[in-house]
Amino acid sequence: MIPTFMVSELLREPNWIFEFIRQNNLDFEKIFLQINDEIAQGELIPFKFEDLFVNVISLCAFPLVAKPLLMEFFFDKNEEKLAQFMVSRKIEVKRILRKWLKPD
Repeated sequence: MIPTFMVSELLREPNWIFEFIRQNNLDFEKIFLQINDEIAQGELIPFKFEDLFVNVISLCAFPLVAKPLLMEFFFDKNEEKLAQFMVSRKIEVKRILRKWLKPD
């Protein structure tokens, strides 16, 4: 239920989440510079960092938010099946992002 909690908190009072990110040294500028270096070297296609950020959050969080739908319609209300799906989802998210970011 963490994604649902974070969404409700972002809408209700976002400042504590911003501070949490800052206190845990999540340095977006450093990541941005590293990405720009890889783009300059031709390792990645040009893209907007905010698109990457939204895509990663969406691909990772939505299956958790949609858990009731997944459980009802795809996994026969079986937590083990959902857990297996989430493990395979990690691989799929990496594949999607690599495909999107790598030059042809």
